[in-house]
Amino acid sequence: AMAMRSIRIFAKETQSPREILIKTNDELVPDLMAEANLTVVFSLLDIESGVLTTAQSGHQPVLLYNANREPEPRQIKPSGMVLGLVRGPKFDNMLEEDITSLREGDLLMWYTEGVPLTQNNRGQEFGIDSLSILMQSQGHRSAQSFLNFLMRRIDTWRGDLPQTADLTVVALKVSGPLGEGAG
Repeated sequence: AMAMRSIRIFAKETQSPREILIKTNDELVPDLMAEANLTVVFSLLDIESGVLTTAQSGHQPVLLYNANREPEPRQIKPSGMVLGLVRGPKFDNMLEEDITSLREGDLLMWYTEGVPLTQNNRGQEFGIDSLSILMQSQGHRSAQSFLNFLMRRIDTWRGDLPQTADLTVVALKVSGPLGEGAG
């Protein structure tokens, strides 16, 4: 809760995901005292230009797929360390931003580690490769349809085993032109 509050406050001051995470980390370190840490991915989409700016602190990569762009999903994973361990230059210098120009047909997916770590009854993890294969085979779907398909597939994979980690997924499908020329 404290991290979300800090992110909301700092997001009003700057449009840089990197700077927001640096300021949030500076606020969290004294309270967490290296007893806990947080992973975060923060993306900011400029709808006018179609530019997605992403910074992350030890989180799962954002996946981007568009059959007209690349044959396989691309991982958006700028460097960064978890929030709450250290502050100052050691944290700041490791944190990078990725800038990606989105275009029509792009499917993006943000997810927690519970998605690739979901195990079946043989102890096998669902894995990032399965996510990539699903994006390739189902990337033509809308974001909601893709999410529904993915969650059914994960439920089938897990069977009757309990879900042991957080399972959160956000998807975005660019369904029309973006940027200055988009009407």
